[in-house]
Amino acid sequence: MNLHTGRGAVVLRAAFEAGLGIEDSCVIFYFEILPADEETVFSAAHIKATHALSYADAFTVAATAHEQAVVLTGDSEFESVEELVKVEWLEKE
Repeated sequence: MNLHTGRGAVVLRAAFEAGLGIEDSCVIFYFEILPADEETVFSAAHIKATHALSYADAFTVAATAHEQAVVLTGDSEFESVEELVKVEWLEKE
């Protein structure tokens, strides 16, 4: 399952990392699967070309910016995109 596809995707990923199953996560968190339309694909490609991120992470940033959402992550690669989207940092164990 690609967890980089919607507004709640990063929250859903955090839920999985916390040991919650998808059934629990769907009840606890609102999430939406967003289409990979042409605008999102080109936005993600531009972000990938200008920042040190994987293409999947670039899609997360593109979708987050489009939806005016927040990235929840512990991945330090997202430091390079804090000027593009709001990033809330999860503590690493």
